[in-house]
Amino acid sequence: MANEKMSAQEIDDFLAGIMNDQGSNSGNRLNKLSMTVPVNKGTVMFVPIAAASDGKFYKKIDDVIEIKQYTDLNDKVDECWHRLLPKNCYQNLSDEASKVYDEIVRRFDMLYDSGAFGFNRERSALVRRRTYTLFYGYVLSHVNEQGQPVKDSAGKPALLYYSTYKAMNSLASAIDAKKLTSNGSVAWVPRYFNKLPKGHQGAIVIKCEGGQGGYTITTSFASNNEDNPYLVPADLDLTDSFEKCQDFLDDFMGWQGDKDKGYYNHDLWEEMYYYLGTFLTEDGSAVKPEFIKEKPAENEEEQKPAPDPLG
Repeated sequence: MANEKMSAQEIDDFLAGIMNDQGSNSGNRLNKLSMTVPVNKGTVMFVPIAAASDGKFYKKIDDVIEIKQYTDLNDKVDECWHRLLPKNCYQNLSDEASKVYDEIVRRFDMLYDSGAFGFNRERSALVRRRTYTLFYGYVLSHVNEQGQPVKDSAGKPALLYYSTYKAMNSLASAIDAKKLTSNGSVAWVPRYFNKLPKGHQGAIVIKCEGGQGGYTITTSFASNNEDNPYLVPADLDLTDSFEKCQDFLDDFMGWQGDKDKGYYNHDLWEEMYYYLGTFLTEDGSAVKPEFIKEKPAENEEEQKPAPDPLG
C-alpha cells in the first residue's frame, strides 16, 4: 500500500537501485576534455596513445571556423559552437556539398572581417577561428589551476584537445629540450611514445594557464625513476584504451560529423548556411549595416566559451 512504512530491506533495495542505475562517464565512452576551458585548465599527465586510424600520437587542425548558434540537431543543448573543418578534412564531397561549403566560408568571412561579431569586453563572440591540437592519452593525473583534482578525469583514456597552436609549439619545444639534454639522441622517444599495450614507463605533462595575453602552455616529460618508480603503474594495460582511441576527427567532431560520410553533416551545414544569412543584406553581398557597430577584441582567446556539446 502507498501509505505503508518502508521496511529496512525495502530502503536498502531502493538505495541500491539508485546506485546501480545512475549514469556514468566511464563504460565504453571516451572522455573528451577541452583543456582550455576553466574547469579543465591546469596540469594533466598522460600516457600518449596513437590513433588506430593512422597511428599518429597527435593531430593539429588549422583554421577551424566556428559559429555560435542555436541548433535543433542535439537534444542535450540548445546553443553550441558549430564547427567547420578545413575543406581537405572532408572526404569525397559532392559538387553540391562543395559549393555549400564555399558559401558558408564566404558568409563567415564577411561576418568575421566586419569586426562586429568577434569577442569584445561587452559580449562573447558569435564567430571565431581556431587552431586545435589533439591528443589521445591515458590520464594518470589531472588537477585544475587551483591544484584540485578534476572530477572524472584520471584513470581513464581521453581525447585531450587544446584550442590553440601553443600546445603543438610547446610539445616541439619540450622535444628539442629533451634532445639537447640527450646529446642529440632520440633513443628516449619510445619511453614516452610507443604503441605497446603494456610496459609503459613515461608520460607527458602539459600545464595550461590563462592570462591577459592568452594561454600559457608548457610541456615536459616524466618517467619512472629511483625517486618515483611508480609514476606509471607497472600493471597498466592499455588494451581497452586502444579500442576507444580510434580516429581523432571522428571523436573531435562527435555528433557534428558523420565519419561514414567523410565527416560531412548536411543538416549541420544547412543550419550554418541559413543562420549566417540572417546577418547579410538581402542579396547576400554584405553584412547588414545595423550589425556593424562594435570594434573587435584585441585578444580573442580570453572569451568565455559556449557550452561544448561534443560527445
